[in-house]
Amino acid sequence: MLGKIKIFSKYVRWLIFGAGLFFLIITFKQHALEVGSLKITALGWVDLGLSLIVTLLAHIWSGWVWTWILREFNQPVPVFWALRIYLTTNMAKYIPGNVWHFYGRILTINQIGVPGNVATVSVLLEPLLMAAAALIMALLGSFAPLQNTSAHGLEIGAYKFSQTVIQIGKILGLTGVLLGVHPVILNPLVKFLGKGKLKNQRKKHHPAPKFTRKITAESDKDSLNSLRLEPGQLQRYPLVPLIGELGFLWLRGSGFLLAMLAMLQPLDSFNLSTLMKSGFLVLSAFSFAWLLGLVLPGAPGGIGIFEATAIALLQNNFPPGILLGAIAFYRLISLAAEAIGGASAWLIEKYPRD
Repeated sequence: MLGKIKIFSKYVRWLIFGAGLFFLIITFKQHALEVGSLKITALGWVDLGLSLIVTLLAHIWSGWVWTWILREFNQPVPVFWALRIYLTTNMAKYIPGNVWHFYGRILTINQIGVPGNVATVSVLLEPLLMAAAALIMALLGSFAPLQNTSAHGLEIGAYKFSQTVIQIGKILGLTGVLLGVHPVILNPLVKFLGKGKLKNQRKKHHPAPKFTRKITAESDKDSLNSLRLEPGQLQRYPLVPLIGELGFLWLRGSGFLLAMLAMLQPLDSFNLSTLMKSGFLVLSAFSFAWLLGLVLPGAPGGIGIFEATAIALLQNNFPPGILLGAIAFYRLISLAAEAIGGASAWLIEKYPRD
């Protein structure tokens, strides 16, 4: 039965990826002229450069927040050492399987004395808090006025929702997310994920990628067999790490906004007004698209899912050419930021200053 479920989930992964890719191809084909007519000004290139810097800072910030998670389990580690490990393993998430960045981090911090259970839970807790932060950002941003929202409420096809119902729904959604990261709920979830993901890696006989094995070459603990798989338990509400992950999503969203700004250059009164009115909506849509790219099975790194979701959410608020150009450039910026971060951390390790 479990084998059939695994086979089915594999097909679902490719189905979602294929559907997202098909949607992107059709959308780009329909608006090829608008995208081709985009002309990025000198100021636009400056905005794209700033977007790259902000996105790189977001990844560095995320690595720092990971050390906060370890502190929640009374396992402080050197910050710069943790940042180096976090950034050098980050690119491994694009290796098929979507687990090798977790694998490298768990093994490495276990080797410096962090118990295997804490190493496991700290790595698995991070994406859960990221998902919670993304949902919070999406819900908070959705309090901004939407294009199809009137004084009487929201109309979606034949359905009408009053403003009161909409606000109650958003408040309930936020409450649900905040309760969802309480230790009473989060501990069983992390325990389940820890046993599932890591035991699956034990059963597989595929060797770890060279990228990951290199990180752990200083020790003979090159497999998960040396780790205890009973995840540690949170003793208090992870408020500080959750706030940290909100900062990560804010930085990522700001990078996307800068990419949008680059496509809108030169800023005339209409473009500026459009961006200012839709700023919160863009952050909300970005957070939700990023969340789906994180949690839905598909291509490594959420490639395709993020783009398709962002287009679907924002296509009524921005000209198609500008939106498609911003999304395409931001994907390149994201990959470049992760590559720069990983390469810089590797160079610092290989050529330390005297």
